[in-house]
Amino acid sequence: MEIVLLLLKQSLIMFVYLLIGYFLYKKKLVSKQGSADMGRMLLYVIMPVAILKSYIRDFSTELLEGLAVSLCMRTVTVSCWKT
Repeated sequence: MEIVLLLLKQSLIMFVYLLIGYFLYKKKLVSKQGSADMGRMLLYVIMPVAILKSYIRDFSTELLEGLAVSLCMRTVTVSCWKT
């Protein structure tokens, strides 16, 4: 259960970054290309780093299983994003 809460926390942080980018775009402080670049950065850099950072602790099989689930979810997300 601890892992689920940690992943939810990381997802919430990413959502906040997304909202900041949205408001910057709406206020015309970021161009359409800049907005797309920020989205790609969130998807390809910040999200994977946040997931890996959440697993930096002593080894356990529960953490390994959670990491595998996170990797699968990221793969699905990236494949859906590209279509």
